Amino acid sequence: MISWIFAGLPIALSSEETALLVEKRICELHEMPAEFCKYEPTEKDKELMEEFLKKVLEQQASALKKRKIEQLSQKIDIIVAGKKKNLINKGMSDANIDKDAMLEEEIKRIQDLDPDHTLVQLPQEMYRNIETSPVGLDVLRPNILEGDGAVKYSIFKDLWEKGYYVTSGSKFGCDYLIYPDMSR
Repeated sequence: MISWIFAGLPIALSSEETALLVEKRICELHEMPAEFCKYEPTEKDKELMEEFLKKVLEQQASALKKRKIEQLSQKIDIIVAGKKKNLINKGMSDANIDKDAMLEEEIKRIQDLDPDHTLVQLPQEMYRNIETSPVGLDVLRPNILEGDGAVKYSIFKDLWEKGYYVTSGSKFGCDYLIYPDMSR
């Protein structure tokens, strides 16, 4: 089976949540091939990623500068009035300030976008097709199929089936916190 399932869905589930979703046939578990887990990007992959990131930086910097110029153009009258007021307060009563020159001066002071402040675009799909193989719940052994794990899973499942919203209770020293689920 070729997997397209990784469509931007990074998620971490507990063993109990995973087992319940598989048991209810809401999702399937698939095993990634070992070679995919060991994949190292080639030099070409690295170059493509660097080019992409550079292009994103340029686009964001251009959009930011354009937006700042628009904002300055809208507020230039306020800026000029403030400058005139400062000059009058300093004793220069015949202060003439050219709006266009002031706008150009303010535009020159716009700083370039720092790469650390760019928005990072997360991939929405895999750029490579990956052959995966379905696996059963036995991969969660012993977490949900044996001993205390089986008891915890049966409690989790029972609470969920009764309509409760179940979250981790580890912060409070318990297995689960339950709330009435308003969406049901």
